[in-house]
Amino acid sequence: MGRTSLMMVIAFNVIFMGIGFRLSSITSSAYSKYIAYDCIEQASLVAESAANVAIANVFWSQATAIPSTVFQGGTGVAGTFTITKGVSMQGGISGYDLNIAAQDSSVNVYTYVRVQGTSFSQFVMFTTTEGGILWVTGDTCRGNYHTQDNINCSGTPDFQGLVTSLGRVVGGTPNFERGYTPNVNIPLSGDFTDLNTLGGAGGNQSHPSGIDTYVTFLADGKVKVQTGSNGYGETSTAMNSGVNNTIPKCTTYTSISALTSSGVLLVNNGDLHVKGVLNGQITLGCTGSGNVYVDSSVVYHNPAPTLTNPTLVTTDLLSIVANNDIIVADNANNNNPAKGVEIDASIYSLNGGFGAENYNNRGGSRLYTGILKVVGGIQESARNPVGQSGGSPCLGFLKNYCYNLNLQYLSPKGYPLTQFGIKNWVDSTVITNSFWSDIK
Repeated sequence: MGRTSLMMVIAFNVIFMGIGFRLSSITSSAYSKYIAYDCIEQASLVAESAANVAIANVFWSQATAIPSTVFQGGTGVAGTFTITKGVSMQGGISGYDLNIAAQDSSVNVYTYVRVQGTSFSQFVMFTTTEGGILWVTGDTCRGNYHTQDNINCSGTPDFQGLVTSLGRVVGGTPNFERGYTPNVNIPLSGDFTDLNTLGGAGGNQSHPSGIDTYVTFLADGKVKVQTGSNGYGETSTAMNSGVNNTIPKCTTYTSISALTSSGVLLVNNGDLHVKGVLNGQITLGCTGSGNVYVDSSVVYHNPAPTLTNPTLVTTDLLSIVANNDIIVADNANNNNPAKGVEIDASIYSLNGGFGAENYNNRGGSRLYTGILKVVGGIQESARNPVGQSGGSPCLGFLKNYCYNLNLQYLSPKGYPLTQFGIKNWVDSTVITNSFWSDIK
């Protein structure tokens, strides 16, 4: 009995010694893993902080280089983060790719961020101020709409895209088919840097200064440009005088690329007039003191896809960018109620707005001039009227604004962008010295 008891005590001591050693090993391993986890957390926070530094650089200074910096973690982690910043292009829109790597002896944490603006052409309608203008029964907005003002309604206008505003809805019972969100702040951008760069690169004839320019698009892809005193009636092939002495008064270019190699035609401190059937892609810009006049319908050779006709296919794309107003001219071409007016374009007015000339008294009389159809979008500082409700019939135009679905993927050349935002953010962690190998 004594011997048996002694053997049992020895056996239990051996067992407990083994258990104690194992518990000690587990405790030590758990502490090591705690330290390792803390190192990963520290490195991850460093990568996140470096990403914030890089994003701030893009938003505020857009400097081309960002220096690497040594960091010290609270647990004795020592390492570096590096930031690589490169210009990127996505959908024709410039931005920046930021690649951040935070390292210590056992952990590499990588963060990738794409920072990019969004083209204002994503909106079928965008305004800074609405000017009290009403959306009324019979008005249809087929696409995304944003205003920095209130949305003023009477009756039951129909909104078929996403609708946001900094203000609220006032009056009426509008139909928001895809919802409405108030208190959304999207300021109108005033950056024409890309536009001016492309305009200057298009060739001398694509950047006339101080001269009214008349552009007629022809269905076969040709473009007729007239810059003399007779407007669309100008037939002289002579050169203009003064600073524009290399620009002919009347020329029919065989293609858009023959007119402007960059795809951008700018008029500075002069009015720009446009009409016709566009076969190709071009951005028309009116900078300085001039306005843009739509003198007759300007449509695509091949119609663009819309929410009502999503299967249509075209490569045609027109954008009109102006420092001031973009105006549907009061003339015989635009005052036929049976035809109305169609403008296939994305339209942007920085300091003015899009509207109809003499909207309530066109042609010298108070008359209804049909449907104003825009296939593309309108982004403007101040909304200008195109008609007047309350009469029978209404005066001026009723609105039918349709989004060109191609603008979901394409941005017109040189088109202004919204403020930069974060488009993509991806994190990954690579453990270079695994701490799991001691688990048995």
